[in-house]
Amino acid sequence: MQLRDVSHQGQERELPKIIAETYSSIGQDKYPVPAITRPIDEYQRVMYTKGFAQPAVGTKHQYSAASAVVSGYMEDNKFHPQHTFTQTLGDCTAQQAELKALVMALKHRDPSQLTLIVCDSYYCVQSFNEYLQYWRQNGFRDSKGSTIKHRLLWGKVADLKETLSNVQVVHTLGHQHVGIHVAGNKLADEAAKLAVAMATVAAVTRLSVKPDKDIWTAVKVTADGTPSTKAFPAKYSY
Repeated sequence: MQLRDVSHQGQERELPKIIAETYSSIGQDKYPVPAITRPIDEYQRVMYTKGFAQPAVGTKHQYSAASAVVSGYMEDNKFHPQHTFTQTLGDCTAQQAELKALVMALKHRDPSQLTLIVCDSYYCVQSFNEYLQYWRQNGFRDSKGSTIKHRLLWGKVADLKETLSNVQVVHTLGHQHVGIHVAGNKLADEAAKLAVAMATVAAVTRLSVKPDKDIWTAVKVTADGTPSTKAFPAKYSY
């Protein structure tokens, strides 16, 4: 049975469409970035990106980070994942990891397919759609003449963007519970966290750190396929 709503000015509409419309309007004033330009099912490829970073075990001022891309397609407002790409990055910020995930998605796209890239990083999406062309014209300097943050990465994005004719990059709010992008965003988030967790396990082994029971519990959960963001005990310096 198809659920329907008749409260919208007497017009009957399918609930999945209502959910999609409501979700796309959330935060539009705060996040004025382009919405999708066609029905979601018309995109031949939908890619979700995510970057994640957390304090690295055994260090005081470094991070362990990773980028992830989950690629698939939409059918009946449901995301069907097909491929997952991850890259461990070592010491870098979450913002850098988000940007590197966008670079990875652009590199792994199929030029023959109409592609939608969905990021929960407003910084990445707004910069890609609004600022990038001006940064390139100005030698990747801002209005004050200062070199922009992550200049080398944005240079890669600019080079890739020149080859694009059928790719759209849009924003979605992360960690939501309702909306057509929830499943894909969650998968990308889990993939990035899992990559960081496995890199952390390797680091613990190399450093010969003897973690307590809580750490191994977190590692076991991660190994079972459910990423854990449980922090390491305070007695270990970061």
